[in-house]
Amino acid sequence: MATVDGDEEADLQFLLNVVFDHNMSWVQQLLTDKGLPSKGKKQELRDHVESSLQAGKLTTDDLVGLLDQVEGWGNQHVFLFTANNALVAELADEEKLKAILRKLHLVRLFNRRVPLVLPNEPTVSAIEWTPQRIRFIWVERRVYREPRDSASYKEGTMEFDAFEVLQSRGIVSFTCDLVSGLAELSVQRLPSGNAYVAEKNKYLLQLGRFFDVAKLSMQKVSGAIKKVDQAAGIRKRSSQLATALGYQVTYTSRSLKDDVYKDPTVRKARKALGSTVVGRLGNFYWPISGRDVHIKLYAKDQHIGIFGECTEAEVTSVLSEIRGYC
Repeated sequence: MATVDGDEEADLQFLLNVVFDHNMSWVQQLLTDKGLPSKGKKQELRDHVESSLQAGKLTTDDLVGLLDQVEGWGNQHVFLFTANNALVAELADEEKLKAILRKLHLVRLFNRRVPLVLPNEPTVSAIEWTPQRIRFIWVERRVYREPRDSASYKEGTMEFDAFEVLQSRGIVSFTCDLVSGLAELSVQRLPSGNAYVAEKNKYLLQLGRFFDVAKLSMQKVSGAIKKVDQAAGIRKRSSQLATALGYQVTYTSRSLKDDVYKDPTVRKARKALGSTVVGRLGNFYWPISGRDVHIKLYAKDQHIGIFGECTEAEVTSVLSEIRGYC
């Protein structure tokens, strides 16, 4: 396991803290798969994990692998792309890809994953390849500050504001379907701020080491907002629409569980706007696998927000359906 700050015990506690910040069902499934006790409350499960680590029945690599699985899907912001035929052909050629990886001294990552907790720089942890799909996965250390008012104080005319410096783990991935050419760059939700375009640009530069990113075309999601806003079966929490003159209208339901168009007055107002409006922001609850996944479509930066922990199958299904509306 790559270390956090060179202190193995501190590294382990950080790893356990991150793991147990997630839904306990993930941890329980890991323990079940390993034939280990998987029942109990959060602290009991943590005790099970720690004792299993000490006994060698569980490894830190198992925990990092679990994090990669959990943090790679859901609570993410996604940019959609289409790869041209030339790029698809390049990425589908196993030997050519391996030759590029050899030049970069990264061939060891081909269909293997390096367990990383908090690398000092964004680091590729795996390059997953089949004739049907390629996926690049990065792990990054995120450092941020949170105000601590209780530790802030005044001294004469001077004011001292206290902040706690925190660290978190981020997963970023780029996936391309080598049959259709459909691709997406997925950035795990940032601990603060909305600098997703900067993250997109940063990782496009990273991808430029492996192939010519000019062969990717970005797919706009703005066209999907108005269509989803009128689609049946998708709960609309809020929709922001703009007229041809740039004036904006926003509808918001009275609660998270209500569709905004449940109100007949809102339905009439929306009908009066007609078809000339364009979508600016859509806040929806998408039915997938028997539950509603919280989705936002952002016209400003042309990306998708997926909120809450999800499975790979759920994210893949949502993105496929959104593409159908684009």
